[in-house]
Amino acid sequence: MVPVPGGRRNPYVRASCGHWTTYEYCVSHGAVPYEHIRTPREGGRLKRDGTPDPRWKELRADIPCARCRPKTPAEVEEERERRREYARRRRLRDRLEFACPLCGKRLRARRDSGAFESFAAGSLGEEEARRRLLGAHLRHEHTDYDRIRRDEYERLRRLGYGWEEAHAIAKEKAAEKVRGCLGELWKKVEEKVASAGTAEGS
Repeated sequence: MVPVPGGRRNPYVRASCGHWTTYEYCVSHGAVPYEHIRTPREGGRLKRDGTPDPRWKELRADIPCARCRPKTPAEVEEERERRREYARRRRLRDRLEFACPLCGKRLRARRDSGAFESFAAGSLGEEEARRRLLGAHLRHEHTDYDRIRRDEYERLRRLGYGWEEAHAIAKEKAAEKVRGCLGELWKKVEEKVASAGTAEGS
């Protein structure tokens, strides 16, 4: 962080485009911010003698913010590549989206989904990715996994366990307790899928 003159804690600067940016951004692009006393038209105040009150001041810089600054060809291409990658990942999420056979809820890969990341990287097939997404849905939505894990975590923390160790133990214990229930749910899923296939074939 570039130090702000006068030791100010607020590093924000009003750019020439009217938007706010940071002091560090201005200095890194060759513009030195300066103090500007706001007029009443700009939201400032006047003293009794009619002069602008110096307490109503802000930092300004003669440079547009990053959003308004003209981009270089390299930055334009980088932005295009970022948008292409975003569109590709959105299409992959659309491909994986399906309905839970038990409750009918539409399942879509979350941003932190490991199954989706493996599928997007090409190291996991589409059917296996769907199966993992369904498994996570069954565990969190159709069992008491989250409640058991939360209660066990809080109990371990009260006993003096560190948060990482308590989280790992609680996660393992919750998975063990709902394993039987998950097995029954998977059987119901297979029966639902089989019956649906039979109905379509008839």
